[in-house]
Amino acid sequence: MDSAVLLQPLEKLWYFIPLIALLAIFGSRRFKGHVGESLVNVSARLSLDKDRYHLIKNVTLTTEDGTTQIDHIIVSQAATGDPRVMCG
Repeated sequence: MDSAVLLQPLEKLWYFIPLIALLAIFGSRRFKGHVGESLVNVSARLSLDKDRYHLIKNVTLTTEDGTTQIDHIIVSQAATGDPRVMCG
């Protein structure tokens, strides 16, 4: 059997292979997680006053079942009225 006969359909549909790969990447949980983390970090950095808010990222807490991870905690001076809370 001639290999040109087998490759002829692929020549017409070659663009589906990278398209399927991109859809698999963009649809993955890992990609969505990285994009979401980046959006929160950038928006917090650009929109929050650094003198009034403090962003704490990736906090791991011990629980009865093991551990749990919190992605972002934003501490505000307005919530407590005490600026020392932001430092410690």
